[in-house]
Amino acid sequence: MDKTRILIAERDEHTLRSLSSRLQGEGYTVDTCLDGERAWHMIQTRQPRLVLAEIELPGMNGMLLLEKIRQHLPDTAVTLITDQGSIRNAVQAMKLGAADYLTKPINLKEVVKLVSSFVNGSAWASPPAESPIGNGGGFTQPDTMVGNSPAMREIFHLVPRVARSGSNILITGETGTGKELVTRAIHSEGVAPQAPLVTIDCASIPENLLESELFGYARGAFTGAERRKPGQVEQAHGGTLFLDEIGEMPLPLQKKLLRFLQEKTFVPVGGTSLRRVDVRIIAATNKDLEAEISRGTWREDLYYRLDVIRIDVPPLRQRKEDIPILAETFLEKYAPSCNPTVRGISREAMDILARYDWPGNVRELENVIERAVVLACSDTVTPSCLPRRLSARTTEGSGGAEQNGRSLPDMERSLLQQTLHRTQGNQSAAARELGISRKRLRTKLARHGMLRNNTG
Repeated sequence: MDKTRILIAERDEHTLRSLSSRLQGEGYTVDTCLDGERAWHMIQTRQPRLVLAEIELPGMNGMLLLEKIRQHLPDTAVTLITDQGSIRNAVQAMKLGAADYLTKPINLKEVVKLVSSFVNGSAWASPPAESPIGNGGGFTQPDTMVGNSPAMREIFHLVPRVARSGSNILITGETGTGKELVTRAIHSEGVAPQAPLVTIDCASIPENLLESELFGYARGAFTGAERRKPGQVEQAHGGTLFLDEIGEMPLPLQKKLLRFLQEKTFVPVGGTSLRRVDVRIIAATNKDLEAEISRGTWREDLYYRLDVIRIDVPPLRQRKEDIPILAETFLEKYAPSCNPTVRGISREAMDILARYDWPGNVRELENVIERAVVLACSDTVTPSCLPRRLSARTTEGSGGAEQNGRSLPDMERSLLQQTLHRTQGNQSAAARELGISRKRLRTKLARHGMLRNNTG
């Protein structure tokens, strides 16, 4: 095996040339092809260190190509190139046994960094032989968990890797960022996706009732306890217990939870006998637990029991590049039932969305888009459909919605123009390069007044 040899299988010639030229400039030996059948023939004869393969290859798609490589050349690493920036595609790539994944449009600097890590041997370990090929029981993660920002891509990488570990996980992030969505993704990709996922909101249950909700109670434990009631811990046996807003848990109960995490046993309220259960614990909080420890309101030993694997979900204001795709995803979700005539979001409205600081995060954005769809008087969401607060409250400084004086809509228009120029106005080729459907591309072109000048 030539450790500096890379094979790129990509159906779009422009993308293929760009990747090849950049990697050759870094000193790698690069082979290229446009279809899966040719790729497999070249892989067998040349045995590259790394294969970059688009999932939607003609002839033999990237999934089948990966399966053949896994079976016959297990020392060759494979990175799949996927359309769109969704956790569904990221998980699919990892479940297939891919060592990594890339989403379109491809960032060449990211590719160079990724290739270097594989060639130097720091990022590749052969996946276990029992890793499933295909989607198994099906992935049910909501489509609204999307994004191409670095922070979200890191989460997409983490989910399939930690899902089967069984380790305790602590998810942190502000209210409305999607911590519960991450939990559902981890559970659905775990070893027992059909097992129960039980959620208990530690902030919404009165302190005097929280213990019995968690651990249940014995018959006669208190007035009105006429029969034994199993708690949420027991109901989650064999599955996942999600402790939402765990930062609100009172100190006395923290001690009992710690004992349960250490021994996997508990005694119901008013009971005398130990019960043993097997559950995977995922906890989430919008609080800084280390600060709570300093204040004496949180147990340090419990914190370290929960914080085996940490996943930080960023606020929306720190990943503003994800706003357009999130907004369009919510529009597609609500338009069919609320206002079927709505087809898109105007450039002016998208500019307002991009400039707002979103204190309520993704949840607030979803509510705003639902409202806008209902109020839209034409086939396009315009600024008049948006709440006035969005125009009044914007992020300060240059690190938010604008970069170098350019708004996100301006940057999107520039990207569309450059892509169409490279593809000589061919919309199908441009859509492939951008990693979106042709229908979505035409929606974007219409929003920017560019549709009539481009065909293909």
